[in-house]
Amino acid sequence: MFRKKSNPFYEKLKAINKRKPFLDKVKRAFYLGGFKYTSDGFEIIKNAIYQCELNSILSGQNYDAREDNIELYLIESDLEEVNLIVIFDPYELSAGEDLIGIIPCDKIILSKLNNIEQIFPLS
Repeated sequence: MFRKKSNPFYEKLKAINKRKPFLDKVKRAFYLGGFKYTSDGFEIIKNAIYQCELNSILSGQNYDAREDNIELYLIESDLEEVNLIVIFDPYELSAGEDLIGIIPCDKIILSKLNNIEQIFPLS
């Protein structure tokens, strides 16, 4: 009778996926957080993953809706592959969100992250 409403963060991923396909058979999806956009933000994130410091990067940054931001999502496929999805979230709504990059990760990253929000499937 009533459809479950989907998470707005997951809806954002699906909208970007329509323009630039990257989602394939999603088993689970998580919103990790975001922070102010910088030109070297993607490199900072990649280095943080490889040095196991992603939690410290996320906890040390502030998301400000009045600025351009980077948002991070973790996607686990039905093949048990895990990818970090890096999204540009502009202040100007007319610009629309865009995919910055995809970083393959080891599944162990799920157990090492603090304060993640599962956005798909909804419980």
